[in-house]
Amino acid sequence: MAGDLRGHHVLLAVEISDSSLAYDRGRKLGVYAAYGIPEVWVIEAANLVTHVYKRLGAEGYGVQADFGPDQDVVAGRAEGVGFCFARLGLSPL
Repeated sequence: MAGDLRGHHVLLAVEISDSSLAYDRGRKLGVYAAYGIPEVWVIEAANLVTHVYKRLGAEGYGVQADFGPDQDVVAGRAEGVGFCFARLGLSPL
């Protein structure tokens, strides 16, 4: 039931960003960390760069990596979840 959903139930949060990129990589990322969500992907809609945040700790996310549209992005905890924009036939605008 959605009303019972808590941060520790979420394995991965994904944001698709355009004009909200600064907010999604800033304040919103802090909200996800505060709720205990272990991994967050922020995808830049225009250039298809995926910013991956992992290893949640007391200071927020300890690992941040950026993946281009031709690189594989694979979830750390959500088994079987991943993609590569280029293999999906997508390219930056």
